[in-house]
Amino acid sequence: MRALSQELLRIKEALNSRFGDEGSHNLSILLSLGCCDESMTYEDIDIPPEFRDDTILLAYEERLLLPLKSLGGSA
Repeated sequence: MRALSQELLRIKEALNSRFGDEGSHNLSILLSLGCCDESMTYEDIDIPPEFRDDTILLAYEERLLLPLKSLGGSA
C-alpha cells in the first residue's frame, strides 16, 4: 500500500483512538479521498478488497461519509 501523506497521518491519528489502527488507517484513506473530490466510485477507493466494503459501511454508519444518489438515475 502507498505511503501515507501528512494529511492522511493527521486524519489517522484523530480516528485511531475510536477505531483502532487498521480501522483508522482504512477510514483515513477513504475520508481523504472524499475530501479531495466531490464524489468517488467504488473503484476509486485504494483499500484492500477484503476491507473495502466494511470500511465503507463503517464510514456510513458513523455518518463520516454519506452516499449520493446514483448519478445515472434509476434503471
